[in-house]
Amino acid sequence: MKLGSLFSGVGGLELGLERALGATTVWQVEQDPYCLQVLEKHWPSARRYTDVNDVGAANLEPVDILCGGFPCQDLSGAGRGEGLSGARSGLWYEMLRITDELRPRWLVIENVNTRRRWLLSILRDLTSIGYDAEWQTVSAADVGAPHLRRRCFVIAYPNGKQLRQQPGRRAGQDGQEETQPEQHGKERPVAHPDRRRHPAAREPRIGGCATQDSERQADIAKSVGKLNVWGSGTSLRRVDYGIRNRVDRLRCLGNAVVPQVAELIGLRIKHLSTCSAQQQEKR
Repeated sequence: MKLGSLFSGVGGLELGLERALGATTVWQVEQDPYCLQVLEKHWPSARRYTDVNDVGAANLEPVDILCGGFPCQDLSGAGRGEGLSGARSGLWYEMLRITDELRPRWLVIENVNTRRRWLLSILRDLTSIGYDAEWQTVSAADVGAPHLRRRCFVIAYPNGKQLRQQPGRRAGQDGQEETQPEQHGKERPVAHPDRRRHPAAREPRIGGCATQDSERQADIAKSVGKLNVWGSGTSLRRVDYGIRNRVDRLRCLGNAVVPQVAELIGLRIKHLSTCSAQQQEKR
């Protein structure tokens, strides 16, 4: 399974996905000089590119998984709130273009938890290129870290070739919402481009399923046993003075995806793949 990474940073997303899925990272796109040194050290065989605007089907190797956390500055509560129209967070549209050109089997998107500023817009964009999606907010604390770092993760896949059955609410030919019953008598919301027709999108869940928090925590708890959970490392306030590249390291760690969380997302993808294979066998 081949993996490609956009806005790679220091590689937290690809590291976790590799652990969960046994994937191999074949290329990365990152412009920060220090991050490029880190990527070169840990992924010496991967090809690297420095400008997301200059890559696409013409020069990128096709991959099974495409992942990336596009810039958050225009989406963050600390920014000016320009949203996806901002110069930095607007690079989402380059990620969308590359997805449309490469057509990966899986797309993993990560960004800050200010979902109202961006989530429904990218779901609409994904729908326009034939991708369905599910999403959830996961905290670093969910996998044992001593801090929160809540991030929203989106898993998308081509809806023209469904990888699994996705019961729930869909838009009919007349644009009205259709409802399909779930096995347990509940309804499962699916990514929908129009929030007004899909009020359940206000509380999105991975799996497209409006599960209770207790159920989600139970699922995470089961997965944590498979992860390399956090130990009792030295806190940042006790780091020795004079540590090499300290400022760069702290900056990159602050921007990075926690690999254990990315591994949890990879386990979800693995589960979806297994379910799909079982359904294909039954047919």
